[in-house]
Amino acid sequence: MEDRNVEIGSIGIISGCRESDQKSEDTTVEIWVDSVSLQPFTQEEWNAHHEQTIHKTRKGAMRIRAVNSAGEPVPNATISIVQNRLGFSFGCEVEKNILGNQANQNWFTKRFTVTTFANEMKCMVSLYVDTISYGTTLSTNLVESHFNTPNIPYMRSALDTLAATGLPIWLTEVDVQAPPNVQANYFEQVLREGHAHPQVKGMVTRSGYSPSGCYKMCLTDGNFRNLPAGDVVDKLLREWGGLRVQTTGLTDSDGFFEASLFHGDYDINIAHPLINSTASHSFTLTSDDSPPSPFVVHV
Repeated sequence: MEDRNVEIGSIGIISGCRESDQKSEDTTVEIWVDSVSLQPFTQEEWNAHHEQTIHKTRKGAMRIRAVNSAGEPVPNATISIVQNRLGFSFGCEVEKNILGNQANQNWFTKRFTVTTFANEMKCMVSLYVDTISYGTTLSTNLVESHFNTPNIPYMRSALDTLAATGLPIWLTEVDVQAPPNVQANYFEQVLREGHAHPQVKGMVTRSGYSPSGCYKMCLTDGNFRNLPAGDVVDKLLREWGGLRVQTTGLTDSDGFFEASLFHGDYDINIAHPLINSTASHSFTLTSDDSPPSPFVVHV
């Protein structure tokens, strides 16, 4: 079956499956690896590599210049930037109970930009097939990502192997089956590793709430209050610029303000108390926006 990506409203819906069956008649092949060298690393070095990759592949530089009506720079103008939509595709599967449940919908749409149907909702896709035009067929590595005790170095190695195909990678059904005292920590490790890999284009967790019980882990309770795994999601979203986290600052003597921001959709407000004027604009920051051109705003 071809993988398909459907947009309903502002939430992307991923549907489809893929099978791969490769066999070899020759079972006598021997593979030898010579001159293997292992380099030890610390957790700090591992985290530093994360930050380096994230800065290169998930973020971009935004340069703003405030000028007055005469085109002269406005120093010490207050800049406020708020992200409205995360550029990185991050989501959670949904159960049928989200239909008609406003609290569930509010909690979900505040955080996620993509979703996939749980088993009992897959049949509902057929309701849209004849009325919604599907996008371009995806050539994508869809990786079901169920973990017990995650082996993060092995996870990176596996992602590197898939990345060698040149195809984008999506981590689907991400969840962790582990004791409650370590489950959220393991979950965070997996999400961080996926987000830090340059070829991973999106992640969807299998943790949607159901009154009959979640599959392996829940993000919320029945009143849609965060459980530890839900707190992990919010923590990471804030780090990635989501949940309307605000970036603020002042323009310099030449009217410039620069910030390193995660890819996404933003609103910007500029104000200056002496001029008694404000300006508001929206912009989208993508991986194509490098090197940045100054975004000139008249105050």
